[in-house]
Amino acid sequence: MLTIGAISTAMFDVLPGVIEQLKTQYPQLTVSFREIDSVEAIPALEAGDIDLAFARLDGDFGASIQSSLTHALLSHTHRYINRGTGS
Repeated sequence: MLTIGAISTAMFDVLPGVIEQLKTQYPQLTVSFREIDSVEAIPALEAGDIDLAFARLDGDFGASIQSSLTHALLSHTHRYINRGTGS
């Protein structure tokens, strides 16, 4: 299960394409979504409430967050990091 938190703009503009790619590459993956505000992204990632965040953020994300696009965030300690599925 992959839980994605996203701001409303990303839910409509970015996620449809991401979901299409995920379904193609990982057909057995179950994905759930949660609408979040940008300020909720890092605390939700650090708490393990979401696995991936699409948000608008500025500044230092801290050591526990890895940014892999300007709008996608994944906890640095997440189980999907360093599995050869992207970086």
